[in-house]
This record gives sequence, structure tokens and C-alpha cells, in this order.
Amino acid sequence: MPFITFKIDDDRSEETFGELAKAVTDAVMATLGSQPQWVTIVFETYARRRWSLGGALQHGSEAVEGSRPFISVKFHKGRQADKKRQVAAGITDAVVSVLGGERDWVTVVFDDYAQEDWAIGGRLQLDRHGPVPPPDPV
Repeated sequence: MPFITFKIDDDRSEETFGELAKAVTDAVMATLGSQPQWVTIVFETYARRRWSLGGALQHGSEAVEGSRPFISVKFHKGRQADKKRQVAAGITDAVVSVLGGERDWVTVVFDDYAQEDWAIGGRLQLDRHGPVPPPDPV
């Protein structure tokens, strides 16, 4: 059950946010086998004048062209690096297909949580689903 947070500039239409949510959800479903209702996405927007790149605020004539979204993906511990590579690539492809720009402008960070550190509906995931088997050695 991934929980995804986007930090992205607010220079987007509601339609674009909808397209982005759909494309990223589809990418996660294809990679993890998740059902759409299990994929949660939150957009945290900021004004470009509140964003700095290389110490320079990104507004006016000196602004760098294009968005640089920062994406945090939270899910249970135990996912192998290969699966994270697939998720990162799928999300990056989805972002670039909707927003344009360069793949290197998209940052994806994974936050892994143990089942005893995540509750839904007041119940720990450990209690809802039982323990996750340990990952295969890499």
C-alpha cells in the first residue's frame, strides 16, 4: 500500500495534477500489483519563488526552466532493490510523460516502514496482514 507525496511547483492546472495522479497510480499498479484504491498520492505544492536551486530562488529571468519534482514513496520494509528500481523508473516515466522535462529532474526517495510502525483504521499493518516474510538475500 504505497503512500506517495509529491513536492512540486504550483504552476499546474487541476487537469495536469489529475493526469499525473492517474499516470503514477498506473505505473505503481503495473510494478507492484497494487489495486488503485491502495495507492495514495498527495501533492504538496509550492510557489516557484519559494524554491531554490544552487542557492538561487527560481523566479524571474534567472529561473531554471522546468519542474524538479521531489517524490517520496512510503511502503513496507522488505522490498528488494530491483523492485524499487522498477517503481522509480515507472514513476519517473509517468512524471516525464505528463510534465515533460528531463528524467534527471525527477527525484524519487523511498521511506520503508516496518509493519509495526504503520497503522490504517487504527490497526497496525502487522495485525491486519500478519508478518511480511523476510526479503531474499541480495
